Amino acid sequence: VETARRALAARPKLDFAVQKTELVTRFPLFAEMPEDARLRLAGQLRTVYAEPGDVLLEQDAVARSVWFIASGAVEVTQSGQVTRLGRGEMFGELALLLRRPRRARVTAITHSTLLELEEARFMELMRANPALTTLVEARAAKRGLTLDPAIFQPPPPPRRGPFAWLAQVLHPAE
Repeated sequence: VETARRALAARPKLDFAVQKTELVTRFPLFAEMPEDARLRLAGQLRTVYAEPGDVLLEQDAVARSVWFIASGAVEVTQSGQVTRLGRGEMFGELALLLRRPRRARVTAITHSTLLELEEARFMELMRANPALTTLVEARAAKRGLTLDPAIFQPPPPPRRGPFAWLAQVLHPAE
């Protein structure tokens, strides 16, 4: 028993932050990002490990994040059509940007490592990464969808003062 304990203690500890950073650098989409931006992005991503058959997204679910495939493959089933996606691809961005329920079900078909990025962080990434914006716009156009250019603009600064909350209620779109 003591020998087994020593062997376990001698094992190097896993450094998931380094692993995420390495996974992020594998995406051609992020290749042009400065190193410090990639490190920040890696810290914002949540790593998800999936086994074959795991349902990652349900059809009609509320979109709250975007997913990047670091390794493995998934099947996207929509309206009876099945599309396979693999390493380096992303999914879930259009439902999020269009503020619609998800139109597809996504299931892992191999052991997969996925990186999930929540909505606010994804919007920041889009604004800072023109290549990503171009890719997402092209994907939308391929599906016959048009994205409102305003979604790529930074949000207005918060109003200040004692009646700022009232201005938000009266003029929520401004």
